[in-house]
Amino acid sequence: MKVISTINTELVRKTAKSFGVKPLKPFYTEFNDGEPYLRLENNFKNENIIVIQCLSKPISQNLIRLFLLLEALSRQKPKNIILVLSFCAFRRQDKIVKRGEGVPLQMLFRLLAIFPIKKIITIDLHSVKSLPSIVYNIETTTLFAEYFGNKKIDLVLSPDEGSINRCEKLAKLLKSQMRFVKKHREGYKIILQKCSFLKEHKLLKQCRSILIYDDEIDTGNTILKLMNLLPKSSKIYIAASHGVFSKINRKIFKRAAEVCITNSIPQHFSFPNLKILSIHEIIYDCIKNQLK
Repeated sequence: MKVISTINTELVRKTAKSFGVKPLKPFYTEFNDGEPYLRLENNFKNENIIVIQCLSKPISQNLIRLFLLLEALSRQKPKNIILVLSFCAFRRQDKIVKRGEGVPLQMLFRLLAIFPIKKIITIDLHSVKSLPSIVYNIETTTLFAEYFGNKKIDLVLSPDEGSINRCEKLAKLLKSQMRFVKKHREGYKIILQKCSFLKEHKLLKQCRSILIYDDEIDTGNTILKLMNLLPKSSKIYIAASHGVFSKINRKIFKRAAEVCITNSIPQHFSFPNLKILSIHEIIYDCIKNQLK
């Protein structure tokens, strides 16, 4: 068993430790014109290989490094390659919305199918519809349920229709009520269309703790709009699998009692009320099942 990645993150180190090995990293450099070069410095023949890659920003660079790594590994004829995409590029572009678009997520999986990969493991994709059989998507719902289990959450709130299923599962585990908001986008503007639960005055009065749960937090604007509609007397928690934080509105950290994410994406800043849960154990369990 060997664990390798082009990035050295806490998730890579903890996953490797779970398997009792040290994480490996290929040699990487660039020619003067920017052309990337990657070389393996270990032998991988007849080995079970776990490749862990985060396809967050810079997406193009991380993709190319992943393809170079898989190409080099394929040449050494390993026994199995299991690819873990802790954060998947193109997760929002899984269907055609406007004429002239492609479906980049499908393109990504077709490109990865070139390599002798046994299984691609993803973490809480935006949608799991029409995934190829090689892809296995892990949900982090139980991880958040364990963490929030003692915080007496009265209401789990989905900030859009896409997160209804995950919110229903979490609410059931927490024995809480669940409601959702319907939204749409006009260009870059977010419109909250349906917030009918706001008329349930009795429900809101009883909700001392509200948990807003989504697959990712990018700018945080949708969540902030929703938080501003909630009773100021309620304690607001926010949970999301992926802390993208590309242009994060820091006001959410001021309003929220706690913002809870996983270590699927390396974080370069911190707030006193930012909590990061590790997903290495659920990745370990999933890989062990795949290798049986």
